[in-house]
Amino acid sequence: TLPIARKGAEIHAMDWDPAATKLALRNLYQDGQRERARIITGDVSKDLTLFRPNPDVLLLNPPCKGTKNIADILKTLRPKKVVSVFSELSTMVSDCSAIISEGYEIVEASGLDMCPRTSKVGAVIMMTKAKA
Repeated sequence: TLPIARKGAEIHAMDWDPAATKLALRNLYQDGQRERARIITGDVSKDLTLFRPNPDVLLLNPPCKGTKNIADILKTLRPKKVVSVFSELSTMVSDCSAIISEGYEIVEASGLDMCPRTSKVGAVIMMTKAKA
């Protein structure tokens, strides 16, 4: 969130963990970026009305089990781009399939060494709304 705020973006973020929300707000404040962000605690699959539709980018860091109701999220928010950071490859397959079925296409992907010296790998996937 902080690097994105430093680039001048307006950020609306949500995390289910109150401690993570508090830490993110503290980091933004200490870096002088607090005015750029609205960060709240909640469940993105239930609290969509707290976000404005049509964002430039929807940045997701889904839990290991995946993003519940990703199709509904996309229908409601209608982002131009979706960037997801996956820590579970099985989740990546199911979430990306659901996102693609909503009219998005993968434009960039990169692997991540989530936990060095282990077999744990992840990925960052960027998708954009497919041209009709």
